[in-house]
Amino acid sequence: VGTQSKLKLAAVEDASKVLGPTVIRGFKARSMVNEQPFGHEETLKGAKNRLEDCINLSGGKGRIYVSIENGIVEICGAYFDVAWVIVHSTLTGKTVRTHSVGIEFPEAFVKQAKEAKDGFVKNTVGSQIALAYNCDSKDPHRTLTNGYLGRKDFLVQAIQAAFGQLMLLQKADAHSSS
Repeated sequence: VGTQSKLKLAAVEDASKVLGPTVIRGFKARSMVNEQPFGHEETLKGAKNRLEDCINLSGGKGRIYVSIENGIVEICGAYFDVAWVIVHSTLTGKTVRTHSVGIEFPEAFVKQAKEAKDGFVKNTVGSQIALAYNCDSKDPHRTLTNGYLGRKDFLVQAIQAAFGQLMLLQKADAHSSS
């Protein structure tokens, strides 16, 4: 997994239960994008960079690689936090991409992060929400959903969707070669 974030590793661990017994290792993979990615393109680029760096750091010895990058996307004047997930199988060479359900982040916090010293290069919207609500800057999702769902919940669903797509591709390959 292209991270050492406990929250992301726990999400991958929960999501991977559909695969059976797995060994999960986190690597300090670099996204090489802003601390707060903005837009689908930058966020997906960060996930792709993490995936490539994770494969390099592990020496390519893994069977399945997972990369996750959260970012802010603007849709119809509203701002949403979305996680892009990339899963790659070294056994089949197949790669799938999914993104999480987006949760709306208030515009005021997006502006605060963007206008802070160094902007999105060093500031996240989550850190601005944490200052206002005294919550976890890595999981403002739980606060913004009034405790119903946390960031991990959104990540697990996106990772499971990616695993499901990967398994379907593997079945299709097996079926076409028989």
